Amino acid sequence: MERATATVVVAGIGGLAVGSLVSPPDPASQLTVWPIAFAGCLPLAYWLVRRGM
Repeated sequence: MERATATVVVAGIGGLAVGSLVSPPDPASQLTVWPIAFAGCLPLAYWLVRRGM
């Protein structure tokens, strides 16, 4: 359960960072891009948490 929580948190933060970089500086646009960026960051977050980083 802790790994799953850590994976979601890391992917969420990564998704926010990616969304702010690739979308216009409009909060509505960033929130529209965030779910896609979150889903894209999940494999990387899983890998990072699995490795213990």
